[in-house]
Amino acid sequence: MRRPVRIASTLLLAAFVLLGTGCFQLRAVVRILRDGSGTQSVRMAFGRQVERELQKAAVATSAGLREVFDPLLAFDEEAVRRDFEERGLELTSHETEQGYSRRSAEIGARFDALTTLRRSPLLGEDCEWFVLPGRTEGGLRIVCYPRGHVAWKVGREKARKLLQEPPDYRQQFFELRKPSLEGLDLELRLELPGAVRYSTGNVQRTDEQGVVVFRVTAESVRTPSDLLELLAPRIEVEFDGTGCTMPLGEVDPGLEPDPDTTDG
Repeated sequence: MRRPVRIASTLLLAAFVLLGTGCFQLRAVVRILRDGSGTQSVRMAFGRQVERELQKAAVATSAGLREVFDPLLAFDEEAVRRDFEERGLELTSHETEQGYSRRSAEIGARFDALTTLRRSPLLGEDCEWFVLPGRTEGGLRIVCYPRGHVAWKVGREKARKLLQEPPDYRQQFFELRKPSLEGLDLELRLELPGAVRYSTGNVQRTDEQGVVVFRVTAESVRTPSDLLELLAPRIEVEFDGTGCTMPLGEVDPGLEPDPDTTDG
């Protein structure tokens, strides 16, 4: 039997592009309402060279899996609609442009709960979302791992080990990979149902209540540690949870100790 074809995860493939060459832009907006439902939209644009790299990555990703991943299915509205429906999402908009040297797509979706958002291909199936009690009275926390909490832990450990290497080695590591970031521009805008009280240092607050932005450009990657953290970031935002009814989790798995390193 032919394996079902899925849309390749855009942010996951963007991370692959970091190790290749070319220009990739991604703008994502996630709006979360008080009950945990919400909307998601993504606009991505890339050149033909990146398109070829994305296709190679999709073939490698599909190897040995039950599903085939194809990044260019994002430009097929009916394929996107079917894929979304199978994941429990509702397609709300789909616009594409295909020029001689560049492609772009803008896709919008509606989800009924964060468990559904986790299945969305727009930020990737590795992307994890957690709603946790706040550290302040009446607060709630949204924690997002765009590449998953395991990848974040691995990246953090690699960064720690890299800092133990001689400065010349760290600089060489950085200089070899820096050119591959040219033209990179990734942005995640998070709209929450309450005023922001706290956010991790990798996101910026805006003048709009409840809105923060995580953005990475080639210019913002200045150190080897920046490069490693970019591949698997962790985002945390605490906001005023008054009136919110979304289900809460109990732990942030990224901050839980690994079983094999726990005493006893």
